[in-house]
Amino acid sequence: MAKKKQQESISIQTIVEGVDQKLLQYIMPINKAEADILCDGKSTRVICEINGFEFPCALRPRKKGDYFVGLSKEKMKKAKLMEGIQITATFKLDNSEYGFTLPEEFAEILAQDEEGKRAFEACPPSYQRGWLHYITSGKAVDTRIKRGFYILEKAKEKAAERASKQ
Repeated sequence: MAKKKQQESISIQTIVEGVDQKLLQYIMPINKAEADILCDGKSTRVICEINGFEFPCALRPRKKGDYFVGLSKEKMKKAKLMEGIQITATFKLDNSEYGFTLPEEFAEILAQDEEGKRAFEACPPSYQRGWLHYITSGKAVDTRIKRGFYILEKAKEKAAERASKQ
């Protein structure tokens, strides 16, 4: 059976819902038919744009068959959202190398340390995205550089742990 061709982007209308979970307070539910245009039945990294605010996220399947995107309080504030309001969200496939924007400072650090780059790339994608978010969230260039070196050392430690288990 041939895999259907996925579109590069979709715009949908949805309502912001509150959820009672420890790590997740709000979601955007997305019906299966709309999400499958991008996802083809599985969790997929996308770039979401709401009210001019763009952020990387995942369209994630739910047990009942539809999908959702999690929204932090920070994203709610930046996108000027409130629980219960109807919104239009645009999603496009995230074709970036790591599923998150690679900060210039960290790209330069990786270019200068081949061993560190291999260690970083050997880590699971969820680690890579989390670490890149941590680096990017630094406001000052010096902070992002400092965090970049810190993360590179963490990646090397993880690589050493994996090597010692083999």
